[in-house]
Amino acid sequence: MAVFDTTALLHFLETNAPVPRDPGTSVPVADAKQRIDYLIEALEKKREAILTPTLALNEVLVHAGDGRPQ
Repeated sequence: MAVFDTTALLHFLETNAPVPRDPGTSVPVADAKQRIDYLIEALEKKREAILTPTLALNEVLVHAGDGRPQ
């Protein structure tokens, strides 16, 4: 089982999400979108569940604009 935070969820759903920075070095994470895509593919092959905490989902929905439920 994997649990996705807001950063991982945004990179999965949004192609233009800002690149996160490494907290230790403040350097942008290389290939962030490709790394999340690979992780999801690997989890799918293993048939692993991906959980999204309610708070992370709420943060993503705030930025959904017209795509969010009315």
